[in-house]
Amino acid sequence: MIYEQAKYGLTALTQGEISNSGLTDKAVSHLKRLSELAEKQKNAPINMWIKRESMQIGGNIYKRIKEELESDYYDNGCLEGRLEAIQDVSGALRIRVKDFLYPRAINCIVPERMIDTVLHSFRKRVEIEGIIHYRSNGTPISIEANSIDVLPEDNELPTAADVRGILTSA
Repeated sequence: MIYEQAKYGLTALTQGEISNSGLTDKAVSHLKRLSELAEKQKNAPINMWIKRESMQIGGNIYKRIKEELESDYYDNGCLEGRLEAIQDVSGALRIRVKDFLYPRAINCIVPERMIDTVLHSFRKRVEIEGIIHYRSNGTPISIEANSIDVLPEDNELPTAADVRGILTSA
């Protein structure tokens, strides 16, 4: 089963079907790196053996994955999720927010003035407002944060019994 999935995934990537390859983001990332090596070696393919059958990883996979993962458009908006990771990358603070609507965490670029807010928001539900960068299929890739608001946890929200009677006609 695993061999068939690997073979199918690699074939799908070769044909440019990244989202339908059935591979995890991590697997796609590793294959992108291998393909990038092939590209740097004047497109000399790298052989990957699956059940004694050679499959070639060429530079074309790198180009297709790069095109698919690049941002196609951006717009102002907000994302909601749980702030999961904080990282300082060459002077720029980056955080990752996991939105339950999307399979992977979304990168957030945060200005220096918001460091205290980020540190106090770690592992909490947040709403981040800013410029969101999207893929062509509408999946958000990243957001350049302008503001971060901490949202109440599920156990802090009113229950159905608490709000009963608000709508008298219901």
